[in-house]
Amino acid sequence: MKVAVLDIGSNTAKALVVQKNNSENFISIGEKSFSMRLLSGLAQKNPVFSFRVIEDVIDVIGKLIQFSSIHSPSVTCIVGTEALRRMKNSTDLVLRIKKKFSVDLQVLSGESEAYLVAQGLLTDPAIIQLKSFSAIDIGGGSLEGIKVNNGLCEERFSLALGAVVLAERFFSNITNCLTASGINNLKKEIRSNLQKNGTSVLEPTRTLVGTGGSLVFLRRIISTINNNKFEDENILEFDSIEKVTQMISVMDVRARITAFPELPEDRADIFPAALFVILEIMKFTNCKSITHSFHNLRYGVASKIISNPEYFD
Repeated sequence: MKVAVLDIGSNTAKALVVQKNNSENFISIGEKSFSMRLLSGLAQKNPVFSFRVIEDVIDVIGKLIQFSSIHSPSVTCIVGTEALRRMKNSTDLVLRIKKKFSVDLQVLSGESEAYLVAQGLLTDPAIIQLKSFSAIDIGGGSLEGIKVNNGLCEERFSLALGAVVLAERFFSNITNCLTASGINNLKKEIRSNLQKNGTSVLEPTRTLVGTGGSLVFLRRIISTINNNKFEDENILEFDSIEKVTQMISVMDVRARITAFPELPEDRADIFPAALFVILEIMKFTNCKSITHSFHNLRYGVASKIISNPEYFD
């Protein structure tokens, strides 16, 4: 059974077509993504999608559905996360998508998103061998945290600590070099939220796992610095992450893109905020490294649909 999952994220809209092979492993058949800053203004009190943004989303979804259809999936599912949870007129977008494509856009709650991230990680052969671990998924609008014991998701949270939200809140101009006061206030906000809501999930742990685009780009940067193959650099050390963060924090966007070609232009302005989230979580959990996995929310959605095609009905 082939499943296409479209994920309407904060900074990117992505499609994954996946199926199980004879060994019961989840195999990616095709992936596609389009850059799209949906969450500009999410830090505001009552954020809304503009008419232009809604039209752009519909256009991108059409392209992702067209791409997915090449692989003839049995089921196509569209999910939305923090942007659609927070935007006051997200129902307008949901209705437009239903009318145009005859597919329901499932707006996931924070709890559901965290649970499905856990299910995605548990499709990764390298991660499931760990038995017990804590994990994070860093998006543009939110941060999901999960605690897995013996292959079961025991606890989870979803916090408004996404890279776009934090960058907009704590840096007056996210294309400039970061200010010391902005960095200090951002760190305090992260620590405060973790202490209030993340203690039981992200208690000191031997193994910390992470997913999300920021970790992909961080992995690319560190593998280049270390002169290693990307596939061999799945475990990212605290010292290496801290070094990259210190370098990037004193650069403006243009300098970041020039110094780190692995960093896409549409990520360069919010990337430092994501790095501070990663570092503060590693301090919080007393972890000296974080293991990156590609088996994210989209894999989790696909896993649940393959096991139960009516999961979202």
